Amino acid sequence: MVQPGDTAAHSEPITCRLANCSVSFKSTAAYEEHYDMVHRNICRECSRSFLSLRLLDIHISETHDAFFKILSKKKPMYVCLVDGCPEIFRHDDKRTRHLIRVHQYPEAFSFHQKRKQRKGKSSKGAAGVKKSEGDEQPEVDGETIKKREARKRRRQQKKKKLSEQAKLRGSDMQVDEESKTDKTGEESNTEDATSEVTDIEMADLEETMRELRIPKSIHFGRKRRT
Repeated sequence: MVQPGDTAAHSEPITCRLANCSVSFKSTAAYEEHYDMVHRNICRECSRSFLSLRLLDIHISETHDAFFKILSKKKPMYVCLVDGCPEIFRHDDKRTRHLIRVHQYPEAFSFHQKRKQRKGKSSKGAAGVKKSEGDEQPEVDGETIKKREARKRRRQQKKKKLSEQAKLRGSDMQVDEESKTDKTGEESNTEDATSEVTDIEMADLEETMRELRIPKSIHFGRKRRT
């Protein structure tokens, strides 16, 4: 890493190679400013970067800590973002109003809402985004934003595909149920018809047996000897 005290102009542009950044700078001071703003304090959960370790710790607690969310419903937990200010608030919006009114933060400032990254100069120019006075808003490199948008598109496409597959499965199940119902109805009709034929045959047999007359000269079994 370049030493912070080296502020002399560099003979060749310095290119940042961290996280596929590929931004070039004319001086080491511009590179140091870029590194501190974008690459030094990064949240591992959401890849957002912050201007100080303290702001990163506040972000992690308020955004990714479930215990903080429980306690914040019972007592003030949102500390002022300005180092040394003792104010603590129950809600983030009250803290934001405090920062704007007391510490002269920009009117559109929001600690948890990521602002759009301003486009810097070309790779042959100076560093991209510079911090304005009192503006400690987080910055995220453009490569991270592109990756998130790509992941979002993939999730939407996957969700759409699963929805279409679910509709097709539902349609197939409905056709199968109708086929089963028709088949069951045909089998039931066949069984009823068979049962009716059997009943008719039994009735004819009974009627025939009633009409049967055996001659008196015919005896069953052996004739008894006298």
